[in-house]
Amino acid sequence: MAELGRKYKRLSAAQWSEARALWEADAATLEELAARFGVTTRAIQRHFAKHGSKKGTRAKAIATEIEAAVLSEVFGDPEARLEKSRAMRASTFDTLTRIERTVMGLVASAEANPAEGYKVGAALRAMSMATATLERCFNIKSACLGIKGDETSDELPQIHIVDLTDDEINRMRRENEEGCELEVV
Repeated sequence: MAELGRKYKRLSAAQWSEARALWEADAATLEELAARFGVTTRAIQRHFAKHGSKKGTRAKAIATEIEAAVLSEVFGDPEARLEKSRAMRASTFDTLTRIERTVMGLVASAEANPAEGYKVGAALRAMSMATATLERCFNIKSACLGIKGDETSDELPQIHIVDLTDDEINRMRRENEEGCELEVV
């Protein structure tokens, strides 16, 4: 006689761990997990609810680990990456300084000989395009090095804390109200 009713499948602890890892890494849907492990989607939902598993909670951590591994593989160690970023900043700064000197020379030339205004204007537009290109190159290099924001600086800013007397505070307030610039120490 044929047996009626449902057959239930029990997953091992290792299978549940694998299912939770896939779910938390956002690597599978409930339906995919149910098909893979031969259980119902409701059984998976109940198990995840019981153990507090949430979809995708480990995805960002995994992405960060992968990014660190790739950067480590490409640049060897963080010091090499930091050194490349410092060299890139120094090179960019030197180039911008040369562009600045050229622009100031062109402005001085235009002041000295207003008849050459069109030539100077064209040269200034070329300098503007060169600067924009340099900025794009810097941003692309930063992205290649995996630099976000001002990550290249390993020095902390210095903060000077000064205990001011009541007279000094009142003097500063008076000067501020009078529109005078404050003296920076």
